[in-house]
Amino acid sequence: MLSKDDLRKRLKIERSNTTDLGNNSIIITNKILDHPIYSSSKAILAYSPLLGEVDISKLIDHALENGKELYLPMYDELRIGNIKDGSITLP
Repeated sequence: MLSKDDLRKRLKIERSNTTDLGNNSIIITNKILDHPIYSSSKAILAYSPLLGEVDISKLIDHALENGKELYLPMYDELRIGNIKDGSITLP
């Protein structure tokens, strides 16, 4: 069994493979888009992906194009912002 530090190192190496990350991003995004809960939702909470994270930008674009309310965490004070018409407002 791997130690916690060894597991983190292994996962970091696996995540650094951008080809797999790109493929996984597409697969994950499509699974979410096809899910009935997403289809019936009026609002979603998402994140802006950083390097090495699953890229859900197509999901974000889809949500905005389909009139869903999109909420992203705001780093500066850990508040949640609402993106509407390309601008960020606070609830």
